[in-house]
Amino acid sequence: MFFISNISAQSLEQQDSFISARFGLSSVYTLSSGFSATLPPIDGTYEYMITENISIGGFIGVYSAEFEFNNTFFNDNESIKYSFFNIGALGNYHFVNNDQWNVYVGAALGYLSVGVDDNITDGAGDVRSSGIALGVQGGARYFFTDKFAANVQLGYGLAVLSLGVTLKL
Repeated sequence: MFFISNISAQSLEQQDSFISARFGLSSVYTLSSGFSATLPPIDGTYEYMITENISIGGFIGVYSAEFEFNNTFFNDNESIKYSFFNIGALGNYHFVNNDQWNVYVGAALGYLSVGVDDNITDGAGDVRSSGIALGVQGGARYFFTDKFAANVQLGYGLAVLSLGVTLKL
């Protein structure tokens, strides 16, 4: 029993830091019908616990999708390819933070770059735009050991639902 209790996970504490890598199942950018992912939402985060319940950090993520449709004017199939790149800062409040569970809610603010490439105008319609990325998230981590956890997150950002892993540094 003593051995098992010593290998159990530890809660996150002030000055702890960790990284997470996640794979998204769908994106808020292309929730409507007709889109298919060519690269699913993939993101990574770094967080630093400034208190036992509050973390700050950064995020980076990529995603691409394609929209296919039938152009009735030319009677052929067309497609438009979208690529998304996010980077920025985040903050989370950890309202459950015990030996195995870490449950949090938070917000993110950053930079969003969007590329649009269509095959309709032979390159003349290719566009790149950028703006502010705003997001909110809620998630949970289950620590299998004191350094390794499974992570699930819901939110409004790059991905609606994502699954991944967390490594405590």
